[in-house]
Amino acid sequence: MSLKKQIQLIISEETDSNPKIQKLLRLIGFVGIMGASKLMGGYDVLRKVMKGHNFLTRENMIKTIQEFIEYNGSFTLNEIGLEEIPLYEDDDTLRQLYYLDKKGFEVSVYQLDDNGDWDEVEQTTEYYGYNRIDKDGKYILDTIHLYEIVDSIMEYYETYVKVYSSISESNMLKEENGKLDKINSLIDKLGIYQAIKFVGGYDKFERLSPDYFSDREHKIDLINSIVDNNEPDGYIYMYDINGMDIKIWEEAGENGHTLEDYMTHVGDGTVGVSVYEYDEEGEMYDEQVDGYYIKLGKLQDKWLNKVFELLVYHYL
Repeated sequence: MSLKKQIQLIISEETDSNPKIQKLLRLIGFVGIMGASKLMGGYDVLRKVMKGHNFLTRENMIKTIQEFIEYNGSFTLNEIGLEEIPLYEDDDTLRQLYYLDKKGFEVSVYQLDDNGDWDEVEQTTEYYGYNRIDKDGKYILDTIHLYEIVDSIMEYYETYVKVYSSISESNMLKEENGKLDKINSLIDKLGIYQAIKFVGGYDKFERLSPDYFSDREHKIDLINSIVDNNEPDGYIYMYDINGMDIKIWEEAGENGHTLEDYMTHVGDGTVGVSVYEYDEEGEMYDEQVDGYYIKLGKLQDKWLNKVFELLVYHYL
C-alpha cells in the first residue's frame, strides 16, 4: 500500500487512539509538516486530525521554516504577510524580527529617544541562531512566535501551490494563447515580486513572458514591490547595491565650479537626488548643496532602466 493510501486510511478511521496519532507523528517526523499537510489534503486537515496532540513542537516548527527556505529561499516576514515581530526589549533597546534564513534570523534594533519613542538604529541589525537564549535563559525567538510564522508559511505555501498547479511552465509553453492570461492571473494573486520568485526567478519569468517589462508601468511596479519586500525603512540606497550613487546630470556653476546630480536612493514611488558641488580642481565639497525627488513615472527611460536593472540584479 502506498504512503498516501496509508494516510487516507488513517484519516478515515478514528484518530483518538494513541497508535494512530503515533503513526501521524512519525509521518511528520519523516516528511515534515509541509509534506504531511500535502499528503493529508492540507494543513487545516492536519491540524484538525492532530487537535489536542502536540505536533507543533519547537523542533518541527524550525524544520518547517528551514524546509520552506529550501523551497522559497530566505525571506522577510513581509513576504509571508506578517509585520515585524517584537522579540524582547531591555531598558532602552527593542529588537524586532524581520528576516529569516536557514540557520537563524535577523532583527532590527530600536532605541528610545528623548520623547520616549522607539527609533530604529540606522545600519544596525543583529543575527541569532534559532535556539539562541537571552540573559534570562529564554529563547530570543519564542515558541509562540514560531506558531505565528509557521501558520503564515503554510498559508503562503498552500495558496501558491494551488495557483501554480494550474500554470506550470510546461503547460504554459504548450498553451500559447492562454499563457499571458495565466501569467497575469498569477501576478494578480501574488503580486509581481512574489510571482517572479514563485516561477523560479527573473530569467525564467522573462522566458515565460518576454514582453512583460517592455511596459514602463510594469517596471515601476516591480521596483516598488522590490523595495516594499526587502527594506523595512522603505528605501534602497544605490551605494549599498551598486557601490556608488548614479550620476544623472552635470552643469557649470560659478567660479569654475561644477554641480552634479546623483540618484542616491529609491522608495515610495520616487528616486531621491542629491546635488553636490565640485571646485575647479574637481574636489567635491563634503555636504550636498541641494536635494530633490523625481517620481519614477517622470524619470527618463535610461535612468528608470538603470534603477530597474540594479534592483533586479541585486534582489532577483
